[in-house]
Amino acid sequence: MTLAAEELSAEETLSHVVVLVSDGEETCEADPCAAAKALAKADAKLVVHTIGAGVDETTRKQLRCIADSARGSPRTRARGRATKPLSRSSRWHRSVQRFPAVWISV
Repeated sequence: MTLAAEELSAEETLSHVVVLVSDGEETCEADPCAAAKALAKADAKLVVHTIGAGVDETTRKQLRCIADSARGSPRTRARGRATKPLSRSSRWHRSVQRFPAVWISV
């Protein structure tokens, strides 16, 4: 998330959108919610949406905190549940479609 935000900060766009996809709890020994708050404070254009696939309740709360802290929307599904497609009219879908993307794989 930090790498993507740094990469986007140089872009001259209306918004800097990061989509964070997770399949489990953070393992980098850092507080991702605090990082999201600091990144959003440093970049007023930053929006972080989160997607959790097959995550537990702890991870769901963590992803919600990240999205809420950085003006984004969280999307999660518990293990074994099918993921419902996003509506093309949703705020999440509109913000992702309108801006250039930076893909960083870690």
